[in-house]
Amino acid sequence: MDIQKKNKSSEEIKIPVKYLGMGLVVVVLIALFFIIKSTGALTGLAVSNNSELSLNEAQAKILNFFETSVPESNITIVSSSEVEGLYLIEVIIDGEEVPIYMTMDGKFIVTDPSMLIPFDQ
Repeated sequence: MDIQKKNKSSEEIKIPVKYLGMGLVVVVLIALFFIIKSTGALTGLAVSNNSELSLNEAQAKILNFFETSVPESNITIVSSSEVEGLYLIEVIIDGEEVPIYMTMDGKFIVTDPSMLIPFDQ
């Protein structure tokens, strides 16, 4: 009988307890990560991609836009301000004064704000 017991025990796969514990910890950490991510709890800690530009950064972006898009034109910034959640940057392009509105994140520009439709009407 001792020979049968030795054969059975030699056929069993033995996994050390420390590996089972580490595997369990990894699975729990991955599960916690996805739970926290799905609740949005990490959004306050992450750097936002929708960060606002400063007024100086918006002016520089406008100048860069026109210098690269229309390099033969002369552009001068006359004034700039914040108007209803947009940056208003008034420029003179080849002698003509043009108001340019830029979103505060710097992703969009428009010359006619009447094209924008407010949601709170």
